[in-house]
Amino acid sequence: MSKPFEHPWRLIAGGFLLATLWTLRMVAQAPPSADTFVSSATPKTNYGPGISLVVGPGTTSYVQFNLSGIPAGASVSKASLRLYVDAATAKGIFDVYQLTGSWSENTLTYNTPPPALGPSATNNHPVAVSLASLNQFLLIDITPLVQGWVNGTIPNNGVALALTSTSGSFSFDSKESALTANGPELEIALVSQGPQGAAGPQGSSGPPGIQGPSGPQGATGPAGMKGDIGATGAQGPQGSPGPEGAQGPPGVAGPVGPPGPQGPIGPSGTAGYANFSCPSGQSIVGFNSVAQPVCSSTTGGGGGSGQLDSDGDGIPDNVDPCPFLANKTFNANSYCPSTIYLVNQGATQPGYLVALTNVQVIYLSGTQVTLAIMPGDASYQDAPLSSLLMDLGAVAGPPLGSRVNAYGMVLPGGGFALAGLEIVSGVTPTPTVSHIAPSTATMAVGDQLTLTVTMTAPLTVDSTVIFQPLQPDVVVSPDSVLIPAGASSATFTVTATAPGLVRVMAILNGAEAAAQVQVVP
Repeated sequence: MSKPFEHPWRLIAGGFLLATLWTLRMVAQAPPSADTFVSSATPKTNYGPGISLVVGPGTTSYVQFNLSGIPAGASVSKASLRLYVDAATAKGIFDVYQLTGSWSENTLTYNTPPPALGPSATNNHPVAVSLASLNQFLLIDITPLVQGWVNGTIPNNGVALALTSTSGSFSFDSKESALTANGPELEIALVSQGPQGAAGPQGSSGPPGIQGPSGPQGATGPAGMKGDIGATGAQGPQGSPGPEGAQGPPGVAGPVGPPGPQGPIGPSGTAGYANFSCPSGQSIVGFNSVAQPVCSSTTGGGGGSGQLDSDGDGIPDNVDPCPFLANKTFNANSYCPSTIYLVNQGATQPGYLVALTNVQVIYLSGTQVTLAIMPGDASYQDAPLSSLLMDLGAVAGPPLGSRVNAYGMVLPGGGFALAGLEIVSGVTPTPTVSHIAPSTATMAVGDQLTLTVTMTAPLTVDSTVIFQPLQPDVVVSPDSVLIPAGASSATFTVTATAPGLVRVMAILNGAEAAAQVQVVP
């Protein structure tokens, strides 16, 4: 009996099945290369070294991953963002967003500002966090975004974790977490092609088909005549360089003039600032309420004979106890901003109730208050001259300069939720800034707007009010003004060089007032 004829397609299908069986899934992990969060409650604070990534109203976290271990152009089957919930004080919903710009873990703050949020990395499938989520892992599918990073079609700027609900407060372990070490991580499943299987036997050749008739060949057209090559023109001669002129002789030095008479001795400088001079191009325009020199601009700078003021708080770096964080100054003491973790040397955790005893109110602004550790207070011997900024919430604002006991709860990231204030000793209120009129206004680019700052009461001593714009495209003139004792107001002008919404601050005796100006083209 003859052997049945085997069709070639059967052999091809068998080889394809063998190759398919070699297709494998490989799983890889991408560790975080940077993570931090920013908060509107502490707009100048960088939380790069923090152990938590906090999400809440006005608080957004940022994470970037190291993809060096993932082959470029690899096919991603699935990519999951893994987060560990280390605190949950209020339930809420958040989403993961692509970032449109780069950022740095060690410099990012709320005022930097952070990069803008791009599209949802979850295809608009936000994640709910409840109180039961505490100490649990979350796995969030962000496959399309990770595939774009691996392909190089989307820049790897990391992701942002931001609330989509109106409320919620929770946090995740950062890569610096020393308690559980469950920092963020990418779990990536890759599709990998295995080795090619052996080729199957070649099938029998089919019979040749009938050859079709050849078509007629077309006639070749006549070749055209070749044109003559034109002659190359002659190059013109190069001109000779002209002679260099002789250097003139130096002039004769004039005779040295006689020394002038010695001027009178000036008044003694303020203690601790005898060698202070403003940055190049600025001048001292007065002294603030605690006898510190005030330059014509509060922005730090160097050059010339000026001294550097890196944080722009009016105190030169060589006498500033924290030259890279803006101080709050009250009664001749400068206080450095801190957190509840540093004040208590890490002895508190999120959710703990804490009492701060015999602290002083050194700054009030709207719904915020700054409380300071008094010099020499043995209860806080590890945190002298530290200050804590917190929201008043529903708590009534205490008088500036009073001593209080503060009660509240520790928040993730070193914040403090104030629950109550008990006044230990009151003070006679010191006159300070009350408001700027008008508080809102509209002006065109290049125009001048005149504003008036008013005190809470007539001043008892001559005092210098400092004016400070919060955007770079605004010029305030003058940038400070000396208001004499008995007066209660002063005027100043604002000029804008670019359209946008700007704020201007007036600062005196630890208090401030603000005006908002809409600049139109």
